[in-house]
Amino acid sequence: MRPRLSLVAAFLAAAVLGGAAALSQGEPAAPPLTFLAIGDWGRGGEFGQRDVAAQMGAFAERSPVRFIVSTGDNFYEYGVKSAADPLWKRSFEDVYTAKSLMVPWYVALGNHDHRGSAAAEIEYGKTSPRWRMPDLYYTLTEKVSATSMLQLFVLDTSPFISAYRGSLSVTKVAGLDPKTQLAWLEKELANSNASWKIVVGHHPVYSAGEHGNTRELIRDVKPLLERYGVRIYLNGHDHDLQHLREGAVHYFTSGAGSKTNEAGRDPRTLFSRGKTPGFMAFSVGEDAMNVTVVDSSGKTLYTAIVAR
Repeated sequence: MRPRLSLVAAFLAAAVLGGAAALSQGEPAAPPLTFLAIGDWGRGGEFGQRDVAAQMGAFAERSPVRFIVSTGDNFYEYGVKSAADPLWKRSFEDVYTAKSLMVPWYVALGNHDHRGSAAAEIEYGKTSPRWRMPDLYYTLTEKVSATSMLQLFVLDTSPFISAYRGSLSVTKVAGLDPKTQLAWLEKELANSNASWKIVVGHHPVYSAGEHGNTRELIRDVKPLLERYGVRIYLNGHDHDLQHLREGAVHYFTSGAGSKTNEAGRDPRTLFSRGKTPGFMAFSVGEDAMNVTVVDSSGKTLYTAIVAR
């Protein structure tokens, strides 16, 4: 408990000192980079999706966000058929309507998205002012401060899952080579000079939820997270809200954007909440990140500090 409190104190002290330094130079203190994370949401506003969307909007109204991360399974049950599919309006445009949510959405693909047209989700981003998915997997950077950058590495984890490669699987990943994606990830991580590195994927590396750990990602992705100083792996797939830690890497599951399931605990678990729709908010400073878990009524369920 004491280390966590000291981190909180350090985070607050840094914010105060940073603000004082800026004010002494006649400049306003720069707000931290804040973003929201939501996953497993696309159900036409049902199963609590619209309530979560309303609370996301309220949170972003109070604390403006730079962008939103979707951890995948954007449209149930079978993805979208095209960039003109009615689900775009019914499950996205007509649900996340708050002005405060009219920011870029950096989107990962989930296994349900691969039951439809993943290419259509890329295509939609060419005309949408906020849907951002330039490719099946991609990276981007955001400025935290004059001397600090955050870099997101957004993966397409479904091709890693061996069970999806069977002829009877409804998740279609034929022709998508995980080895090519893994080589890309290692190259991008090795070349990154970002202060904060966050890897986003739909499937969890570690989870105490319904689907549990993903052995393929433990084998292939986890070593890269540890080797290249990634502090956070952010995922969905399990329809719950979790924070686990293994070594220096924090694993956050934000998969409670609509229909939710039970969540368990294991020795890595720092927080676990099932049967509760909600989202996560990440407020990023130069040396620490404040993570807040909020449910569909607006209640704060959990907060954590991740130090760089």
